[in-house]
Amino acid sequence: MKPSYLSSVFPEGKEITATQLVVFSALFFIIFDNSTFFHHILEVYPFSFKNFLFLASLAAGGVLAIGLFLTLASSVCPTKPVLILFLLVSSVAAYVMDTYDIVIDYIMIQNIVETNWNETSDLLNLRMAGYFLILGLLPSYAVFRVSVQKESFRRAVLRKIRDSLIALIAIFAVVLTFSKFYTSFFREHEPLRWYSNPIYYVYSLSKYIGKNFTLHDVKVEPLGLDATVEEDIKEDKGHTAKKLVILVVGEAARADHFSLDGYSRETNPQLKKEDIVNFSKVFSCGTSTSYSVPCMFSVFPRSEFNSDKGKTTENVLDVLHHTGLIDILWRDNN
Repeated sequence: MKPSYLSSVFPEGKEITATQLVVFSALFFIIFDNSTFFHHILEVYPFSFKNFLFLASLAAGGVLAIGLFLTLASSVCPTKPVLILFLLVSSVAAYVMDTYDIVIDYIMIQNIVETNWNETSDLLNLRMAGYFLILGLLPSYAVFRVSVQKESFRRAVLRKIRDSLIALIAIFAVVLTFSKFYTSFFREHEPLRWYSNPIYYVYSLSKYIGKNFTLHDVKVEPLGLDATVEEDIKEDKGHTAKKLVILVVGEAARADHFSLDGYSRETNPQLKKEDIVNFSKVFSCGTSTSYSVPCMFSVFPRSEFNSDKGKTTENVLDVLHHTGLIDILWRDNN
């Protein structure tokens, strides 16, 4: 039987070290999963003779940082499952960032956790499948198939300590060598780091877990326990004809990403065909459902609201419920 391409790359009996596997994986992440990251980097630091060495150091530092992270993560779980997990997840993250130019931050993690299947299914398409196949499944299969040299537990621990120290020293040396560039990079261009894959979404996920899965009980501050309704509404309560209020909530939008408001990319091809009224001078609490909806119904003004206040303070729906006379039906368009 003619040998396959993968069998020629990873022939039977050929073994590599765990360190080599981590380094190869880190290189893969930097080269294939960080297109949007480097796109935005080049917007701030254009490719030139002056910036060339800094850009090269940034790529090298990215490999070192990802390698350090993967080494530490493989201290908790076996190396191969760790690499396969992050290859699969990072392929989807790369698709999201490359396609929609958004970052996987705390709010996005919250959206992912709290969304439903109907919303998720809208994102599934052939382009996403291509990313998942080429950047996720194929390299995961390569990792699964390659033979890694076996080592004792003690030797593995010593290797991971050695590799981590080498990575830390190398990262420090890179930053120190180009300290002028990295000073501006860290101080003045923080949003650039938000596009790093997989580092930033791991940070965002850990932040979400830390805030939402703590062991202490969340105390919700009551609001409007003495709420009442007008007398004429009370009188209608026992009659067949009831007063009905329909509130249509459009919770999140970005005007600069709406073609109806002048955005160059066509984002509303079907909507513009309808006879609509476009309210362009309005403000949203945020650009995600999980943040905007609690903000809209909270007692706090937009400038003072945050997620913690939303979780620990009752809102207008609770106040209406406290009256004991108003029924609320929440219908989702998904």
